[in-house]
Amino acid sequence: MGRQPHPPVLRQPEVSVAVKNLTDRGCIEIRPERLGTRGRPRHLYRLKGSLTEAIGPWIDNARVRMLEIESSLEMIEEASAAIRAGLNLP
Repeated sequence: MGRQPHPPVLRQPEVSVAVKNLTDRGCIEIRPERLGTRGRPRHLYRLKGSLTEAIGPWIDNARVRMLEIESSLEMIEEASAAIRAGLNLP
């Protein structure tokens, strides 16, 4: 059998930033879990809606950015072709 890949390791600050971002966007709900003990409170996190709905804004932003990059590449290719033509380069 092959080796199993190690699961990704996230540090607490990274998780906090991600949870805040998801909360600000209304993607998750947070419910305190009461254990009747002292110490740090625990919370349960749940997606509001489906995973597809939750990640939709990020996918949309990525698509817009991809189109911007493709447009920039086309402009660079056109400029490069014009320079090569002016210098009689192949």
